[in-house]
Amino acid sequence: MVEFGNLSYDEQVARLTELAHVVLEAYGLSSEDYGLSCVSHWQNSTFRVDVLRGELAGRYALRINRPVSQNVATIRSELQWLDALNRDTKLHVPKPIKQRNGDLLTSIYTRQVEETRHCVLFKWIEGEFLDGELTPRHMILVGEFMAKLHNHSASFESPAGFIRNNLEWAGQMRTFYEEKELDSSPAISKDTWTLFHQVRTRVEPRMCALGNESSTFGLIHNDIYQKNMLFHQGQVRVLDFDNCGWAHYLLDIAVTLAQVRKHPDYLAKRNALLTGYRNYRMFSDDEEQLLDEFIAARIMLLALYMASQIENEQMKAKAPAYVVTVAEDLRRWMAGGRIYG
Repeated sequence: MVEFGNLSYDEQVARLTELAHVVLEAYGLSSEDYGLSCVSHWQNSTFRVDVLRGELAGRYALRINRPVSQNVATIRSELQWLDALNRDTKLHVPKPIKQRNGDLLTSIYTRQVEETRHCVLFKWIEGEFLDGELTPRHMILVGEFMAKLHNHSASFESPAGFIRNNLEWAGQMRTFYEEKELDSSPAISKDTWTLFHQVRTRVEPRMCALGNESSTFGLIHNDIYQKNMLFHQGQVRVLDFDNCGWAHYLLDIAVTLAQVRKHPDYLAKRNALLTGYRNYRMFSDDEEQLLDEFIAARIMLLALYMASQIENEQMKAKAPAYVVTVAEDLRRWMAGGRIYG
């Protein structure tokens, strides 16, 4: 049998579809009870599940985690935070569904997929994804959502056994950067590595010097961008907390801005997001001055991530052009120019 990583995109989806059917048996569902379709196979894989009858009748999203992304302890911790957000706030975030045995997490191994996969079923969230149609008014909503999320994070008391990564240079950023440096991806040239080292030398000490006070540091989503934001009835709804972890709240803002930095109205969107954020939470001018440092770190590490994806053929194909774009932006920024546009 061909190894999973050597399969085409469609072949990987086909094997994961078979795994999804096995997972859904834990919810008391047979294949006659639902329709199943893959909506995303990028980092993790997500399937839409339309249950036609019974107590679970309705629409759901089944997330199948990549084997290297998270483990049982970190996924359970993500679900604990989501449970608290659903209980304590009116924010529209994913709501995990219990199996027949009361568990929220299914860990499963099949010969066709080879490695154990951790899976969670969520209630489906309605809404529309926007990119080019994203307006400053939408960004105000995003900023307000983010501020409320951070307000909850600042007061959240993590339970015993709660484990999520430190996302910055004191933790995941440094580890990831140094791992990719050793891998030496062919998508990253020697000149680009020299540039990345210069960027790291500039941003790492500034981020580390900020400290970990609860007013500026806590749990963040870490992936609030167009493919994780839904708009519905004048509200923003945010998906996919799989990458949540401990970081400065600045990083959440930087992630969102990094993904719209090529939009022609970037400055209007940036100002709108910060306006929305300040409607519900303090954000100082000093913090705003550091935003481009966080954006630089984000796009550099995202380029390293893209360049390292050799199993997903779509990501592998996009990586070289993405790395070139990021390098151009970082080189201009390091020379005293702007990081956007």
